[in-house]
Amino acid sequence: MNSFIRTASLVFVLFTLPVIYGCKAEPAKPSGFIKNDSIMSKDENLPFHRAWYDKDADWDRYNKVIVAEINTSYLAKATWWDSLSMAWDREEDTRHIAEYMKTKMEEAFEKKENNRFSVIKSGMPGTGTLVLEMALVELAPTKATVNAAGLLVGATIDHGMVAIEGRIRDSVSGRIIAAFADREQGKSGPSMHNYNWYGHAEKVIDDWAGQIVTASNTNFSQYIKDTEALALEPW
Repeated sequence: MNSFIRTASLVFVLFTLPVIYGCKAEPAKPSGFIKNDSIMSKDENLPFHRAWYDKDADWDRYNKVIVAEINTSYLAKATWWDSLSMAWDREEDTRHIAEYMKTKMEEAFEKKENNRFSVIKSGMPGTGTLVLEMALVELAPTKATVNAAGLLVGATIDHGMVAIEGRIRDSVSGRIIAAFADREQGKSGPSMHNYNWYGHAEKVIDDWAGQIVTASNTNFSQYIKDTEALALEPW
């Protein structure tokens, strides 16, 4: 009996460690959206896997921003593991996440305190305008049914995955002055985001929106703390 208890305890700990501690995802492979991807590297000041900014760019001349439609043509193919999300409609949910990302980015610019960029949604942008272009390059759904089964042992077994690449360019010249790429898994911890198909992606996008807006307002040259992999947000 004691042996059985020790074994059961070990299994419980192994399952629950990801829930308690969480971890940052590995970087995604370049998708091709950023043509000169090799210019990006890990910048310890920024919360992205890879980033680059033009140190010669005059960021102070910009006070407007356009958030372009999110590009989904570079999205990685689904894997057999993704297919375990039986109710997942890849095309429809990808469209939903892309729309969610664009809306959240615009809201983040509009709501940030001391933000210097006004969001342009229609009309000619003119000078002093940046264009934020992003591609959704990976979207792996949470295995909601698998995670629900994991509740029996107190574990979230799969958190889902989402990755983006982005660039910021001058609206008139087309000159790129910043680029970034990041990949995140859904948050570990007791959260209902882990029990629907793409709630994890929405939470990650919320974090990205704040980070990208802050980076833009600080010329990509100041320290921005990364968000925690652990989320103690039940809802």
